Amino acid sequence: MPAAAQGGPLMTVDQVRSAFNAAGYRVDQANTWDWTRPPVTSFEVHGLNDGRVLMVLVYPSTTAANDALLQAESHEQALNAGQASTGGSGPHLVAGFGESSWSGNVALVETTESQLDRMYQAQMDRDNGILGNEVVLDDPAAPNIAVDLDFLQALQSSAANL
Repeated sequence: MPAAAQGGPLMTVDQVRSAFNAAGYRVDQANTWDWTRPPVTSFEVHGLNDGRVLMVLVYPSTTAANDALLQAESHEQALNAGQASTGGSGPHLVAGFGESSWSGNVALVETTESQLDRMYQAQMDRDNGILGNEVVLDDPAAPNIAVDLDFLQALQSSAANL
């Protein structure tokens, strides 16, 4: 999927959750974040016993998704001033997750359970005054995980059936 949030139909949270359920993934409950600008609803999808974690962000409209995409691109460009941009993938949206893939009003980002464990441990160490050797939270390029094809196909096949 291209980084642009334009292609793809407008999907509801229930439609997106159902798409991943139908593909056999474990899908967590959705949480709506009204305080963010733009507001977004997110949930996690877990790979088939392989440690993969997909964060799904569903925006209320393609306009809201485009706004979020532009904000994230601006933020990432500011952090990476003078460096080449990523090769066609969207910007990082969530700490600890890789680059984004977009379809209409839906953004996907992927990581692993082990990456999240490292990130949470590093944050706990910092909170407890223990300085670690790893910089996990502040590096927008970590991790550099693209959204896997099977996750993309689950969403695309559902969108094609609307």
